[in-house]
Amino acid sequence: ISSFTLLNMLVGVLCEVVAATSESEMENNIKRDAVKTLTTVFEKIDSNKNERITAFEYETMQFDDEVNWAFCMLGLQAKHTRILARCLFEDDPDSAERQEQLEAI
Repeated sequence: ISSFTLLNMLVGVLCEVVAATSESEMENNIKRDAVKTLTTVFEKIDSNKNERITAFEYETMQFDDEVNWAFCMLGLQAKHTRILARCLFEDDPDSAERQEQLEAI
């Protein structure tokens, strides 16, 4: 009986480790996919290719389905993106660097 109890405990611990690892990997995949999508969209809407996104370009980006999906996967709602825009363009209303925007998200 004691070896069966020990085996049962070992299986329980193993299941907990697998579940925690799976959840962590799923979160990492979601973040990676969202950043990849946003980077692609940033490159697409950066019309003058100066690696800076203007407030107008940012507003345009919010109508892109891929961007909305990426924001949704990150748990951001439309109101969050408006607040983010105010933060990003507070000092310089004309532009913000792409890397700065990705880090803010």
